[in-house]
Order: sequence, then C-alpha cells, then structure tokens
Amino acid sequence: MKRIALALLLAANVARADGITETLDDRVDVEGSTRLRGGLLYNFDLDRGLTPSGNALFPSDPDDPKSQTRTVRDLRVRVGLTAHTEGRTAELVLGADVIDGLGGTSLADASGRPDNRGRLQLRNAFVTVLTPFGVAVAGRMGNQFGLGMIANSGDCFDCDSSDSADRIGLIVPVRGFYVATSLDVSATTQRVGAQSSELAIDPRNNAHAMTAAILRFRGDEVRAIRRRGGSRTVDYGAAFSYLWQDHDVPAEYLLDDPGMDPASMHRGLRALATVAWARIDDSKFRVEAEAAYVAGSIEQGSTIPGALVREPVGIGQLGAVVQSEIGTPETRYGIGVDAGYASGDPAPGFGAFPTLQNSTVQAGDLDGPQVKFPDDHRIDNFRFSPNYRIDKILFHQIIGTVTDAVYVRPHARAEIVPGLTANTALIASWAVEGSSTPSGARQLGVEIDSGLSYKTHDKVRIDLTYAVLLPGAAFDNTMLDARAAQSVDATVGYAF
Repeated sequence: MKRIALALLLAANVARADGITETLDDRVDVEGSTRLRGGLLYNFDLDRGLTPSGNALFPSDPDDPKSQTRTVRDLRVRVGLTAHTEGRTAELVLGADVIDGLGGTSLADASGRPDNRGRLQLRNAFVTVLTPFGVAVAGRMGNQFGLGMIANSGDCFDCDSSDSADRIGLIVPVRGFYVATSLDVSATTQRVGAQSSELAIDPRNNAHAMTAAILRFRGDEVRAIRRRGGSRTVDYGAAFSYLWQDHDVPAEYLLDDPGMDPASMHRGLRALATVAWARIDDSKFRVEAEAAYVAGSIEQGSTIPGALVREPVGIGQLGAVVQSEIGTPETRYGIGVDAGYASGDPAPGFGAFPTLQNSTVQAGDLDGPQVKFPDDHRIDNFRFSPNYRIDKILFHQIIGTVTDAVYVRPHARAEIVPGLTANTALIASWAVEGSSTPSGARQLGVEIDSGLSYKTHDKVRIDLTYAVLLPGAAFDNTMLDARAAQSVDATVGYAF
C-alpha cells in the first residue's frame, strides 16, 4: 500500500536543519527543466489474444486497431522558485509543471490508465523556518523516503507522477541524526495522478496521517568527498506512519457526477506502515536496501450506498528492494545486481490499478480489485510507487507497477567517452501468486533493456533505449503463446 504518506521530508529540506548556510541578503532562486520524449511500442499486447473479460493486455491504437506499433510522445516543462530570507532562516518553495504530457499521445495515454496531468499542475508550495528547536515545515511538498519504493516524489528524469502531501512537520538534528514528526492534513494526502479504486487507500475525505521518523543521512556531495578520501559512509533510518480515515465519499459520486455534493459514508480505515532503509557507500561499491510492511483494516469496505458489508477488510502487505553496484559515480565502469519483492494476493489480476469499472474481474484478467465480497476480505498485494522503475515494458507499461512479484536485475554500465555511457540490464521476474496472472503460471518473463546516455556539463541530457520483453508462461493463452514485445524511446532534457 504505497499510498500511505511518509513524512520524512526530501533530503534537501532535511539538510537545512544544520542551519549553517547563510546568504548576505534576501534573494530568489529560479530553477527548472524541460523534457521531450518519443518512442515506438511494438506488440505490447503480446499477441496472446483477449482476457476473459474481453480486454487486451495493452490497448491498441484507436486510429488503427490492427497495427502492432504505437507511437508515443510528450513534453514536460517544470519550474521551481525558492525565496530566501537574510541568513536563510526561512524559505518559500514553489514548484509547478507548466506543461506535462501535452503535445501528443503520452505513455500514460497509450497504457489506457487514467492520467490527470495537465497544462499547469502545482507540485510544491511550502515554507521552511529555522527555529531554535529545528526546521519547521508547512505546505504541499513532495513525499520521499529512502529509495522511493513506497513514497516517491517523482523527481527523476523519466518520472511521470509524484507522491505529494499537505503537511506540517518539524525536523530536529540530534547527535548526528535527524528526527522528524509530521501531520498530514485532511483530504490532501494523495498521489498526483492516482487512479481511483473502490477500496483505495487514497484519502478522499477526512483522512489524516501521523508520522515519526529517524534518519542518519549524508547528501550526494558529502558522500562524494568521503569517497575521494577513502572513507566509507553508512546511512540508515526508519519511519512509522499511522493513517486513519473515518468517512469517505460514495463511489457513485466518484464515477457519475463530480459536481454533486454527496453525503459521506463510514469508512473506519486504520493502517500502520513501518519502513526501514540503509545504505553503505565507499570508494569501491554501494549497497542500498529498503523494506516496508503495512498492516491495517477497513471497517466498511464498500463505498457504494446501500451495499454495505459487515466483515472488515484486512490489510497485510510486504515489500523490499536491494540495489548494489561495484563501482561509483566517479568510475567509468559499474556492475551490480538488484532484486525486489512485493507481496501478492490470490485474487485474480495483479491489483496494480484496480478501478470500479473492473470490479467484475475474472480469473485470467490482467488487473482487478484484490477483494471480492462476500468471500474475499483481504488486500495483501504490496504496490511499489510507479516511479520506482526497474524496466521499460513489463512493469512500467503492461502491469503499471511492481506488485505481486519477485525479480532479479543484474546490470552493467561503461563510459565510452567522457559524457557518453552505455548501460544494460536484464530483468527476470516471477509472480508471487500464480492465480494473479492471465494463465495461472508464475513465470512472468525476461526483459533486456539497453541504451546510451549522454550528459554535458551544462546539464543537457539525451537518452536512447531499446528494450525487448520475452514473456513467460504467465501470459500464455489457452491456444496462443505470448510473443515478444519491443520498444525504442528517446528522451532529450535540459535543466537550468
């Protein structure tokens, strides 16, 4: 349940607790980026026919339903503003996507999943104030913890959505650690671009979260200095987030008439997310890991007026990732192995983005709610943040995120000439619950992603990637075996 809000703030905000950076006078800093993407998607429906509900694994081109190839393209312009007071004792941070996803068919459009990105989207609007007790923060801000497995602010070069929250909090430095507490206020802790769900944990009305976290953290620049000096850096932390929601908006309001003013329904949601993170970084290698467990219950699982259920819904979800690399950002070569696990649920479908429209899911469908009354009262599939990317095709596009799966990802990179790096990764994955896959088999397949990345000193970046997915038996149909999918995409970006 990745949408539980974690209140450990972005590292840039945490670092201000030191209070050692000063400016001579008031000033305003402006920064931003632009990104243009384009790509070709080939055979993303895997040529395996329709699911029992009559849906393809990936939507066809509405202009040419028989075509095996889809083209995608989009543009994003992101702008941020930071106003400092004298001595930098207070800051106002504003950030917005001025253009996002427009000018063509975006990747989210091609996948068929809902996408609320628009011409102007406010991402951040918060104030930080240095007090005698620590740094106080208030406003709407990105939500990030550790590797971004469960809470991801979406700041990466290829990210689409973002986790954000309206919160007030305090960060206190204590003997080399940062201790953070926060309150996420009502009806605002939701992921930008989140899909609706009959049993979604996303707060729609009267939802709150309290979080406590402790962290030992060194930023990228400090770690780079320590690596050059031959020192090893060990960072770690933990966060505990408690979410409660007493009432929710009826499902008919979410689907039929957004303009109506409905009466709320009893919800009775209580959930606790426990997250741990650790990193070892030195002049030869890096190992980083994150794990999370979410437990809770929902007293009233239905948001349909008149269709109430008596037995509460149980939640028990576990997710974990590990990243490793022999080599450092300063070396020309690097090789490593990543791995991840997201607990599953035996209900049909992966449960990546369940919606009210597919509540009648059948065995063999790709997605669907992980609870079905009156027999199934549990939601046990853990969902990674969609911005925690491990591949280009299977989890990124076809399923939509890592859930109900285990994977192993060996990877390598090599700098060809200064600024130009070649990289490749192989991702082998299996379903945790075979009943979640279209065929009932657990082998999801093997994907190979290879590409070139070119970066200049003036912050221009160009990425070119080719990916091929060799689907496993999990996607075979009764009469048709799943066939390979491929993609080619290019991204050009500039930061200022």
